Amino acid sequence: MNLFTKSLENRTILCPENAAVLIHKQLAEKQIRGVRVLSLNSWLMSFDFNEDRSEIEIKLSIHQQMKQIAEELNQLKHICTTPSFEKECLTFLEKFRGFSLDFDMLPENNELQKELKHILKTLQYPSKNERRLEILNHISVDEIKKLILVYRQSDPFTDLCLHKLIDKGAEVYAFEQFDAEVSFYHAANKRQEIEAAIQKIILDQMDCSQVQLCLLDQSYHPLVRQLLERYQLPYTFLSESGINNLALKSANMLRFALDDNQENCLNCLNTNCFSTFQTPFLIQAYQIFNCQWDDSFPDLNQAFTYNLMSERDVETVAALIQKAEEERAKIMPMMQSLTKYQSYRELFTNIDAILNQQAKTDIKAYKKIQRLFADALEAIHDESDCRLVLEELEAMGSNKKADTIGGILVLDPDDLLFCDGTCFVLGCTQKSFPGFSSESGIFDENYLASIPGYPTLDERYGHFIKNRFVLMNYAPKLIFSYPLNDFEGKNHEASLEIENFAAEKGQSKSILYPLIQKEETRTVRYQISEQTAHALYLNEQRELHGSVSSLERYTGCPYAYFLKFGLRIQEPIDASFNDQKIGTLSHYVLETLVHRYGKDYANVSEQELRSLINEQCAELNKIYPQLNFNLIAEKELLSLMNNCSQLAKMEEHSSLTPMKCEEEFYHEYPVGGGITLKLKGYIDRIDENDRFFRIVDYKSSKKRLVKDKVFSGQQLQLITYAMHCREALNKEALGAFYYSFKNENLSLPYGKLKRRGAGEFIETDAEALLNEQKKAHRLQGWIFSEFVEEMDNEGNYTAGIKNSAKSGITASDVIDPRVLTHLLDQMMRSLATQILSGRIECRPAEDACLFCKYKPICRFNGNTRKPDMLVDIPDNLMKNHGGEDDE
Repeated sequence: MNLFTKSLENRTILCPENAAVLIHKQLAEKQIRGVRVLSLNSWLMSFDFNEDRSEIEIKLSIHQQMKQIAEELNQLKHICTTPSFEKECLTFLEKFRGFSLDFDMLPENNELQKELKHILKTLQYPSKNERRLEILNHISVDEIKKLILVYRQSDPFTDLCLHKLIDKGAEVYAFEQFDAEVSFYHAANKRQEIEAAIQKIILDQMDCSQVQLCLLDQSYHPLVRQLLERYQLPYTFLSESGINNLALKSANMLRFALDDNQENCLNCLNTNCFSTFQTPFLIQAYQIFNCQWDDSFPDLNQAFTYNLMSERDVETVAALIQKAEEERAKIMPMMQSLTKYQSYRELFTNIDAILNQQAKTDIKAYKKIQRLFADALEAIHDESDCRLVLEELEAMGSNKKADTIGGILVLDPDDLLFCDGTCFVLGCTQKSFPGFSSESGIFDENYLASIPGYPTLDERYGHFIKNRFVLMNYAPKLIFSYPLNDFEGKNHEASLEIENFAAEKGQSKSILYPLIQKEETRTVRYQISEQTAHALYLNEQRELHGSVSSLERYTGCPYAYFLKFGLRIQEPIDASFNDQKIGTLSHYVLETLVHRYGKDYANVSEQELRSLINEQCAELNKIYPQLNFNLIAEKELLSLMNNCSQLAKMEEHSSLTPMKCEEEFYHEYPVGGGITLKLKGYIDRIDENDRFFRIVDYKSSKKRLVKDKVFSGQQLQLITYAMHCREALNKEALGAFYYSFKNENLSLPYGKLKRRGAGEFIETDAEALLNEQKKAHRLQGWIFSEFVEEMDNEGNYTAGIKNSAKSGITASDVIDPRVLTHLLDQMMRSLATQILSGRIECRPAEDACLFCKYKPICRFNGNTRKPDMLVDIPDNLMKNHGGEDDE
């Protein structure tokens, strides 16, 4: 650059604030000293010996004035003291006074405009722009002649100041205008766009110090950083905004102090406001028990029946409460200091004391917060003033500016200054380029158009476009690109201006960005040795213990099985009240009724049902006092009354009697090599008569037995219980079924219109509704015997049974239990062999992750698998009607 080839001693270079580091780099390379590099604002303020009022002082002053003005208003009376309105007024005033316009020019065409004019004229506001113009007018010409202005683009006010300086003799740096070599690309999405650009840098062997990435879209920042790190390329972000963690903590504490509700308390805990250590148990306890920060947790030193919650469940809740209390005891003094204060000065002092313990993480941010508190204290009179401080804290981001430059330079379009190499311009969509936004809100374009002397929309748009079009001759080589879609699949169009510019340079259309992608997926077999698997899973008697559901878990995800039963990693404590406990309540009520009344269990009175439900809800209320168990009990009563009505009809048409509930199940399967698979569990219900039996498994929602899932090991429980009982009871199995407690939403037409005759309309009657209810609550499962009349002599209560005039009560499909028993033995041996072989791959089946507690520590890549069939399904699985009876 010719700027640095002449003597610059005692000269001052004015440039955009973010770009100062670029000029310092050039000066250092030329070994030029004695030159000041400042932004326009910093240079002007060096001539001002009056101390500026801080932003918060100005906002608090405006807020106090607005309160007084509000009494004189009509239309704007209720909104003029809101933070958003005050912010709009401040923004407009700064621009208005920066253009040296008179308040008499403001419009008064209606009542609203008259009130606006009165507000703006009345507010005592120290305009920074007005002050800067005043300072500029008093600076000597000799001082101005020492200036070199290095600005490619500027906002309207800065542009006004620069022209005044030029008129008084300031030197303007002449940027080189390149006749750029232009390329124009598109990619599927912004990630592929960024990655393709980075690959081009590597493949074309570009010098990273001669490459810039100009990001037209702010959302590109994290992705660019991520991919540059991945490809291990050196880079520098010229400027970057982020979250100021200390300011966030301060805002959360102040919000909690102003309103100490549970949400604000949890915000404080989730951001570790009170300590450097985590408080996971306290957070979980507050969420489960839905209590305020200083409320007592439930007292569990009481007698429990353990019908719905096991002794272990209650102990789990008690352990959670104990740990939560220990955590709360450590931070309670700090929480109390935020809620029990005598003055706002004391409150801010307490917040500062808490922050001081964590200030080492960001001293600069801590001092900034201290200055904010100090400036605000004298002007705070009520809670609304505190809310303004809260807003200031929330807006206090972390703006990082580069101290040194190295590698690829990543910058925003407002920061363009020098580029002697290649500039990649990313995100060239219609939305992002040119990206001009017209004014809206109270001071919209219609209002501004009625102010004489205020820059028109065309003038402001023209100035903005002039700045943006700096891009077109910014570097010797320009590579524009844009994504065709976002990550949600919404289409993007290329910027029309950039399309036209590329066409002028000889590229009429964008082309697909070349991107090297590895299409083939590498199959990695995660495995532990057989010796290790035996040591983890087998006991000294070479027995593999488990339950049928544990084997189903293995089929769903071998890695989750390995974590739980191999490494024995305890799942996170779940002490919450959830739908599972409601299901347990339904189980308990029906089990109790079966024990009391046998086959007549469903003919129960509403009073007895209510008594059973209330008894258990009262016990749950000891553990979860915050829940409305009256409402829960009423909903459960309605649900069970409806279910009992359906079950009573089902029992009327069945010769079976419920004989056992929650029956313990034990079964052994020889695996081979002296190894035995030992399974245990509980069977929800067994219905019997002298010759037959069926298995019923209660579910909270509708479920079906699917052949592929059964023979791949995903649905083994029902058939395992049924085949076990067939042997243990020495009776013929009629079937194994799911019964759903859920009252399904029924879809019925209001009626039907007869097409023949006069077109009579027939309204759907109550009988049709009852038939739909029967269908919704039918037993779903597999049938093992042709004698289906024994369990449903009407054909309305069991899926797979039909009632026809020709054939009577028959089953659509009957599975041969002898064949099924043989297949089940093979599947059990196969699963045990796989477990003991050491297979632990993290490739879950679909839906296996839905309720998995190990998500935070697994490395699942999102590719689910369809589990392989454990056995080949033989042709003789289905029993022929009238075939040979099972011996």
